[in-house]
Amino acid sequence: MGKKISLIKTHEELEAEKAQKQRELELEVQAENQAQQNRIVALHKKQKTMKIIMVSVFVVFFIAMLVFGTYNTFFKHVLNTNDIQYQINGAINTYPVEGLDNYIRDNCQGMFMQNVNIDQAKYEYIDVDENSVYISKVRLQNNTLAEVWFAADVKIKERDTKVTDQAIIDRLHKNGFGSVDPTPTPTPIPTPVPVETQSATEPDTTNQDVVENVEEMSFTGGDMNIVPMTINYDPETPETTEATQPSETQPSETQPTETQPTETTPAPTVGDDTEIGSVEMTVDGRNETVEYYIVGNGVIYQRGKTTTVRYNFYVPIEYYSVKDADEVTVVAQGYRPAAKLNMYILNDINQTEFDSIIINDKYSFKNLTPVEENVKTAAKIKVNAILDDLYSGRDTSQSFYSFKTFNTYGATYGNMELFEMYTEKNAMGFNTYCEYTIITEQGFKYTINTYMVVEPVGSGQDQTWKITRIL
Repeated sequence: MGKKISLIKTHEELEAEKAQKQRELELEVQAENQAQQNRIVALHKKQKTMKIIMVSVFVVFFIAMLVFGTYNTFFKHVLNTNDIQYQINGAINTYPVEGLDNYIRDNCQGMFMQNVNIDQAKYEYIDVDENSVYISKVRLQNNTLAEVWFAADVKIKERDTKVTDQAIIDRLHKNGFGSVDPTPTPTPIPTPVPVETQSATEPDTTNQDVVENVEEMSFTGGDMNIVPMTINYDPETPETTEATQPSETQPSETQPTETQPTETTPAPTVGDDTEIGSVEMTVDGRNETVEYYIVGNGVIYQRGKTTTVRYNFYVPIEYYSVKDADEVTVVAQGYRPAAKLNMYILNDINQTEFDSIIINDKYSFKNLTPVEENVKTAAKIKVNAILDDLYSGRDTSQSFYSFKTFNTYGATYGNMELFEMYTEKNAMGFNTYCEYTIITEQGFKYTINTYMVVEPVGSGQDQTWKITRIL
């Protein structure tokens, strides 16, 4: 038979199991205590490390403060008034805008030619008219850089061309242009003849100075504007003979004078390339006149056409400074281009039709309450009278208050066309809008649109009005 299993434990076995469980529990408690102790030790180590770090940071900060304090006290440069002024100037815009006008005028040609390429065989020159330069806008970028927009007239001259069209040459000759020989014929100087001997005390009136010969030649034509050409020349004056003085022992008598052979000196001729006359003529098929001119050798040229066109340009301009090696003394300062000159190819969308003008909100009386009608009527009558007095030159010291004088342009007052008055002022500080006409000394009428500040004077039956501000 098998062995019997006993399900009933003895007292000793139960005690043994109980003791075993007690030991296991004690071991768990002991392990937990050990873990807790380890955590406490780790925390103490961390706290010690943090203390060391804090002390180290404090020591470093203290040393740094000591060093910087010593440096600032004994070694660092203390700001003075000039340093402070320099700092202030650096914080505000100091770009000298006023000098841009002269700089652009004087240097527009040089900057312009950087981008120009012309046919030298066709054109004689191309220039920017510096007197036409007008700066339209300057936009500052910082204390040393500005963008500049300006307009200028560019003039280009075509070269003169020799006229080879025989029809044009014949037409010019037909009207008398170039048909006269421009070289004057010199006048021969006559040989001196014997003259009567005169006293030494009497002036010699026999010999005359050679008068300058002037020959004028003018061209005439029915449909041409002829420019006369004048040629002046001075022939050399030949030596004149002196009268024989009478002998001291001989009585005065007529003696023949020695004569020197003289030669006729030709007058200087006009150079072959010298222009001696010009004419303007309308050429068939063109709506403009063409200028022709003739030179000394008789060749006719057509004057090259000169055209002028206005262009817009853009260029950034830098105001620079160069210091020497010590970075203290300025050795160069002025304007210079920050980029090449550019022909500006964009157009601003400006209003060019003025049938409708949008009033800015600052000048508008929108949403403001008009004064009562009787107040408006009384103020209108008084303001109308004040304006009439101003244009008539009468005393307005009690009704028109302004430290500026009133400019009438010599005009006479016409009539008031519109008068609006409000209980409040608009954003520009005016409470009245008025339109009135004047008649100028030139005879035309002009409608003036003006903003005013009209204020009451007195009260009740004695109340009147005055103008204290006007635009």
